[in-house]
Amino acid sequence: MAAENYRSGNNCAQSVMKAFLEICEVESSNFIKMTTGFGGGISMNEELCGALAGGIIALSLACGTSSPNEKRKKCYKIVNDYYQNFINELKSTKCKELNIGDFTSPEHIKKCSHISGMSAKLLIETMKKFELI
Repeated sequence: MAAENYRSGNNCAQSVMKAFLEICEVESSNFIKMTTGFGGGISMNEELCGALAGGIIALSLACGTSSPNEKRKKCYKIVNDYYQNFINELKSTKCKELNIGDFTSPEHIKKCSHISGMSAKLLIETMKKFELI
């Protein structure tokens, strides 16, 4: 789902967020909008992978807090599990290490589609593990 979202023109963070929203049956383009700046490793700077950032934002929507009085430890544990699984699977969190080259090249699009799909897969696995879905 996320890989297809990427191939359809969404950036990596948007692709993962859109897959999350579709699976959780949440309708809001605002959630997709708020991930825009993470594409290309934070606004094309090739730093933090946008697919990873999109997954973290999605998990935060599912388990995060909205009040300073709420405990954050559970959410941190869940996000850390996802983060560690991402590193174990893809070996890096940096866009420039995960996918080298011109952002518009067919090779880059294919590789980022795969990364976005893997990120969404790990997101769903994490959500199931922690009974968020």
